[in-house]
Amino acid sequence: MNERIRVPRVVVIAGKGEKLGEMATPEALALARGKGMDLVEVDADARPPVCRIIDYGKHLYDLKKKSKRNRQKGRSLKEVKFRPKIDAHDLDTKVRHIRGFLEKGDNVKVTIVFRRGREMIYKDRGVDVAKKVMDAVADLSKVEKHLAKDNFNTMMMTLVPKLPVGARKEKKSTIAKAKAKAAAAAKAETEAKSGAETETEAKSTVEAEKEE
Repeated sequence: MNERIRVPRVVVIAGKGEKLGEMATPEALALARGKGMDLVEVDADARPPVCRIIDYGKHLYDLKKKSKRNRQKGRSLKEVKFRPKIDAHDLDTKVRHIRGFLEKGDNVKVTIVFRRGREMIYKDRGVDVAKKVMDAVADLSKVEKHLAKDNFNTMMMTLVPKLPVGARKEKKSTIAKAKAKAAAAAKAETEAKSGAETETEAKSTVEAEKEE
């Protein structure tokens, strides 16, 4: 890219795909710089190599957005419903389900359902339930769509996994290895202390026997 292109001549393609033809590399680079863009090699095996004039920073940003969209398309959207007066046991059960979905890489739609009539005055309770859910899965998820009124008697928010499935597995493996290493070190230290104490006791016994 840019000054890293060492060949003397290149074939140049503009950002929208129009071919500008073959030219000296310094000329192509000056043309790209004049447009406030970069000269990027796209086919190094061609003779001469083919380069494209693009905004490389924007190009990377677009690729990142496309990759994110593709990852999201591959995810399922699971829905878990809550009532504003849900008890602690049912709340914990539903939270475990949400954690399971997130660990598998799925998005989760959290819906707070109010009965028509008297329950509609308990919207604060619905907000409290949603906050408890967010706090309980904060280590696995982030909020993509914040809690908002979905229709007359429901409120909804969407949670998405923080890390790809592979990264989560790798993180768990790293944590497990670190714990195993720490446990082994603690065991070795305990054994060393025990051995030192045993040796000290043996020396004391020998010295006592000599004095007798």
